[in-house]
Amino acid sequence: MSTPQAELFYEEAIACYAEAQYKSLDQFYQVTQQITILNLVYLRLHKPDLFLPQKAIPIILEVKVKPVELTLSEQTDVKPILTNYAQRHYERAIEYVRLAKWPLAVQELRDAIKLEPNNSDYYALLGLVHLKQKFIGMARVYMRQALKLNPEDLLALKYAPGLKIQPCENTNPNSIAKAVSIAALLSRFTQGKVSQVKC
Repeated sequence: MSTPQAELFYEEAIACYAEAQYKSLDQFYQVTQQITILNLVYLRLHKPDLFLPQKAIPIILEVKVKPVELTLSEQTDVKPILTNYAQRHYERAIEYVRLAKWPLAVQELRDAIKLEPNNSDYYALLGLVHLKQKFIGMARVYMRQALKLNPEDLLALKYAPGLKIQPCENTNPNSIAKAVSIAALLSRFTQGKVSQVKC
C-alpha cells in the first residue's frame, strides 16, 4: 500500500472506529485497542526513527506532583478543529492528475463528491480526468454538473466549448443526477474490464 493509500485507509478506519467506540460499553475496550494499534502503525509510517532503540533515560524515583485544578471558562473553552476530508481527497486527486494516475484520481474525486456533493471544483476536475482518458460522454456529464453548481467555474468554462457545452444551458437536475450515477456505473464496468485484462 502506498503512503497516500495508507493515509486514506487510516483516516477512514479512525472515522469508522470513532463512531463505534462509544456505542456499546461491551465493545469499547476492543475498539479502543484497534484505534491504538492503528495509531501506532500510522506513527511508525510517519516517524520510523521514533521506534529505534535510544539511550537509556535515568529514572527518577520520587516525583512530587501538585494536583492542578482545571476549570473551563468561556475564554478557555477549546473548540475542536474540524478536518475537511473532502478537500483532502481533492488535493490527493490533483496530485494523481499531475502524475497521470487517472483511476486513482477518479476514486479520490468520487470520495470527495460523496462528502461534498455540491462542490463544482470536484465535478470539473472529474470531467477533466475523464476527458484525458477520452471518455467524452462522461466528461461532458461532469462538466455540465460543475457549471450547473457554479456557472463561473473556470476549469469547466475552459473545457466546455470543446465538449460542446453551452455555459448557460438549462439542465434538469434529475437528469444530471441520473447521468452522473450512470457515468459512475460505466466507469466501474470499464475499470473492471481493464483489471481483468491486466491479470
